[in-house]
Amino acid sequence: MTNRRTFLALGASAAAASAAGVPTLAGAQLTPTCTQPWPAGTTPTPWSAPYGQTTINRISAYDPSYNWTRLKKAYAAMRALPASDPRSLAAQQNVHAWYCQTCMGEPPPNDIHGRWTFFVWHRAFLYFHERILGLLAGDTTLRLPYWDWENAAHQNLPPQYYQGSLNDTTRELQPGHSVQRALPCCGGWFINLVTTVPPEIGLDFTGIGGDATSSGDVETGPHGYVHMSVGGANGDMGNLETAAGDPIFFAHHGNVDRLWYSWEQVSGNVDPAGLSSIPPFAFYDGTKWRTMSASQMIPTTHIGYAYDTKVNPPLKFRVKFPILLQQNRVLKPLPPEQVRAVAASPEVAVSLSHVEFTGTGAFTVVAKTATGSHVVGTFFVVPHGKHAMDTTHSANVRFVVPAATAQALTQPGTTVHLSHAAGLRLTAGVPAPAKLQGMTLSVR
Repeated sequence: MTNRRTFLALGASAAAASAAGVPTLAGAQLTPTCTQPWPAGTTPTPWSAPYGQTTINRISAYDPSYNWTRLKKAYAAMRALPASDPRSLAAQQNVHAWYCQTCMGEPPPNDIHGRWTFFVWHRAFLYFHERILGLLAGDTTLRLPYWDWENAAHQNLPPQYYQGSLNDTTRELQPGHSVQRALPCCGGWFINLVTTVPPEIGLDFTGIGGDATSSGDVETGPHGYVHMSVGGANGDMGNLETAAGDPIFFAHHGNVDRLWYSWEQVSGNVDPAGLSSIPPFAFYDGTKWRTMSASQMIPTTHIGYAYDTKVNPPLKFRVKFPILLQQNRVLKPLPPEQVRAVAASPEVAVSLSHVEFTGTGAFTVVAKTATGSHVVGTFFVVPHGKHAMDTTHSANVRFVVPAATAQALTQPGTTVHLSHAAGLRLTAGVPAPAKLQGMTLSVR
C-alpha cells in the first residue's frame, strides 16, 4: 500500500447535497437485527446453476452502456419489501452483519473477515444479491456494476449512486469529492489507489487474499480504506454491521472481486487448495435458501459472470531479501550486494507477514532508527459497530516505499512499531512495538 500525505477538504453534508439538487432518499441508516438469516429449522440446500445460466460480463459503473433504469427499479423493489422478507435490503444488510464476528455479540463461529474467507464469502454474496435483483427487475441478465476506484478518472463515487433507490444519505463522501482523500485520522494519510492496486495483482495468494488465519493486502488496503472514506464515522459504509445497507457496497465489492478475478487470470496463478476446506455459506437465492462452496464459484464463469476488464500487474518485484528479526528488531544487516540493490531501486516493496493488531481503524507501521523515524505505510480495518474487535488479529500487508525508507529497514537495531487510530479518531496513538512473524524487501 503506497501512502502519501495530503490535505483534501472533507465532503459537504447530505443537506448541502440536497440543496444542490442531488436527489436524496428518505429514511435513516438501517439497523441490522443480527439474527440468523435463515429461519429456525430450515436446512439450506446446495446451490446448482439455474437453468439456462449464461456468462455475462460485469462492467464499470462509469461505462455509458450500463442499464441504470433496470438497477434502480430492482433496488426500489428491494427497498419496498418488509425487513422480514429475505430479499429486502434490510435482510441483505443483516446477512453481512450476521457473518461478521462481532455482530451484536451473537456471531457464528467464524468471521468472514480477517482471513481468506474474505474473498470467497463476498463473491458468493454478490452473486446471490445480484440474483435477487434480477428476479425483482424481471430480468436475470442483470449484472451489478463495479466501481473501478483504481482508475484515476473514476475516483468520484459514481453519480448514479446519489440518485433515487441507489442513494444513501448517511455517506460522508459527497458528490464531486474523490474517494482518495485524507481520512480524519493518522495525520492525513491515505492510500494512493492508482499506484497501490496494480502491484497487488503481482502478489502470491497469501499476499493478496490472506491465509487461514490472516487477512491479505486487498482487505486491509483498498477495501478498508474505501469503506472508511465513503462512510466516514457515522455512515453505513463506515461500519461492517451496516455497510451492506448502502447499494454502493456492492459496486465497491464488485471491484474487490474484480481484483481477485484479475489475479486468477495471471498465468501460473492457482487459487490455494485450502479454500476448499472453508465450510459452505448460506444465502437466499430469491426463492429458497442455498449453500455455496468455494469450488462452486471458481472460476467465476461457474456462477454466470466475468469482468469486461482486468487489472494488469506492473513489472513484478522479483528479487526478495528476507530480513532477520527478533521480535520487532532487525538483527543483522543484509549482505553488501543486497544493500546496494535496495539503494539502487527507485521503489522497494516491504512485505510484513502476520502483523498482530487489536481493534479497528487505521494502523500505521513505523520504522525507528537511531537517527529518526520512517513511516512505512498504513492499513485499515473497518469498524465493527457495537463491539470492537477486542481480540488479537493479524494481517499480511505490503507497502511500496522509497529506497531511503527501505535502507533504514536493513540496518541492525532498527525496530518496527505500530501506531493505532481507533475508529476514525482524529489523532493516532503513540507507536508501540509491533509483533510480526517476518519482513521481506523486494526490488524490481
